[in-house]
Amino acid sequence: MLSRLGIFAGLLLASACGEGTSEPVPTFNRDVAPLVFEHCAPCHRPAASGPFDLLTYDDVRKRARQIVRVIRRRYMPPWLPAAGNPHFVGDRRLPDVSIDRIVRWVEAGTPEGNPVDLPDQPRVPGGWRLGSPDLVVRMADPFEVPAEGRDVFRNFVISIPVETPRWVTAVEIRPGNPRVVHHGILAIDPTLDSRLRAARDAPPGFPGMSLGRAQMPDGLFVGWTPGKAPAPLAKGTAFQVVPGADFVLQLHMVTSGRMETVQPEIGLHFGDPPTRKTFSLTLFSEKIDIPPGESDHVVVDQLVLPVDVRVLSVYPHAHYVGRTLEAKALLPDGSERWLLRIPDWDFDWQDEYRYADPPTLPAGTQVGFRYVYDNSKDNPRNPNQPPARIRFGEQSVDEMGTLTLQVEPVVPGQVEALRVAQVAHDVALRSWDWELRNHAGVVFLGAGRLKTASVELEAALKLRPDYPDALCNLARVRLEQGRPADADELLQRCLKITPGHGDAHRVMGVLHLDARRWGDALEHLRKAVSFYPHDAEIRANLANALALTNLEQDALREYGEALRLRPEFPEAWNNLANTHFSAGRFDQAIAAYERAIELRPDYFNARFNLGRCLLARGRGADAVSHLETALRLQPGHAGAQAALAAARGGR
Repeated sequence: MLSRLGIFAGLLLASACGEGTSEPVPTFNRDVAPLVFEHCAPCHRPAASGPFDLLTYDDVRKRARQIVRVIRRRYMPPWLPAAGNPHFVGDRRLPDVSIDRIVRWVEAGTPEGNPVDLPDQPRVPGGWRLGSPDLVVRMADPFEVPAEGRDVFRNFVISIPVETPRWVTAVEIRPGNPRVVHHGILAIDPTLDSRLRAARDAPPGFPGMSLGRAQMPDGLFVGWTPGKAPAPLAKGTAFQVVPGADFVLQLHMVTSGRMETVQPEIGLHFGDPPTRKTFSLTLFSEKIDIPPGESDHVVVDQLVLPVDVRVLSVYPHAHYVGRTLEAKALLPDGSERWLLRIPDWDFDWQDEYRYADPPTLPAGTQVGFRYVYDNSKDNPRNPNQPPARIRFGEQSVDEMGTLTLQVEPVVPGQVEALRVAQVAHDVALRSWDWELRNHAGVVFLGAGRLKTASVELEAALKLRPDYPDALCNLARVRLEQGRPADADELLQRCLKITPGHGDAHRVMGVLHLDARRWGDALEHLRKAVSFYPHDAEIRANLANALALTNLEQDALREYGEALRLRPEFPEAWNNLANTHFSAGRFDQAIAAYERAIELRPDYFNARFNLGRCLLARGRGADAVSHLETALRLQPGHAGAQAALAAARGGR
């Protein structure tokens, strides 16, 4: 039986033109080399994922009959979705005419042909298939994978050395050692949490499948699997990296019989801000318990879409005894639409599939999957012979069932509804998970559903009364509900359990700012900044507290740092302008107010304050339009009415 890596020899795709048996005998230089160079060499070259090179005539000739075997079986190229609808970008399925061309070349004795016909070998700048990246980040130290034992799931924390926020439009992941890396997913943590977790464990990285506070980048699924061709993100999409943030690259690694090292690196290409907002919906089931010998074990899950969406890509996941993976959409009118059909799943060749024609699904559509598992002795991929009971778990010999759909709301701005639907779905399946209940509380809080947020956070605390994150987040809810005393009590409990809880210090600082206790606010916000030095919002709040305590230079420094971290931060521009205005630096204040309004034209405070500042500068005529706009935003505002009357009188 061929090994997973040996199978790479068959990575050959179709050429654009057909051929009949009456054509001349194929030669390597004229007929086979173009296929090999375009579709094999990207993996079969030095430092790539293939275990051997396919760059020369001799490279291919030596493995010619192996290539024929795997392409005739359609084991190669590694492409799992069934032919037909839906159609996916980059379909690697090999047409019969191309298989025939390769077979006839081998049967003819693998003739090399005329050297003049040989195309140039493909050039890969620095080994990067997407071209030279704008920035390459690399794990500082290699990780040692033991020779034997259980699969290793490890989260590697890799700092992102950018001085200003940048938009990433393409990512290429090089895992460092494809012999042992089964697959990887990429997340971002703008806090210090992942870095601190890694520091507490034996470096590098930290174990497990939980990413902690790291999140998928802006609703985009970014990952690596063997044979996966890197590609730019979908047109109009991008994700942001900010100063101080870390990548968290979660790798699933397998043992090879000898000690191996892994040191991944990530190539980033920068571009314009996104014009589209996407979200990753995930269906899953943990109710997997497959008796030995059962060949048709079915696992299902479903979710109802709250808004109209376009489905951009699909990523299925199961382990070795997965056999048939299917996903469908049941539309409100009762019709069905295929989202994915994989008749013969192979754990070693999982991939993300992008739709060539992204389907649009209306609100009320039920998206779901149906996976069939084969735990019988007749399954050649069964990791246990004789078969043994297989349950849900993270090891390869366990099983999983997930389906991730990258979707884009048809109406911009409806991502929040998808986030709420996702977390409600997850809680229904894992009500016992206090971390999930806490996360649900945060999502509902962000959606303004304070009552539901309170229920979820109280449930998290019932499951784990000493859970500091839930105490802190419930305090945030109480502040929004106008219950500062209750919030203060919850934060005190949180800080007693975890004195270094950065979020609790942040929320406590805001609580004291609202209560006009400037000194207490400064104390907590300074501590929050020490935990989250790259959080622009915390920096801005600290600047507010400094300005209110007449520490003007310190306030200006913190506003500057907040705006370096997040240049498009209208509140920080407005408050920076207020500091200049109070000091009589009218021109600097005017410029900062104008920047805030440029970022948010309907920002009442900036309009009102700019009008006042222009009036103080003796530019009453210029102040009028801004004050009139301010009153349209907040009719009846007494201060704006008075300022407008003064501006009109001074024209």
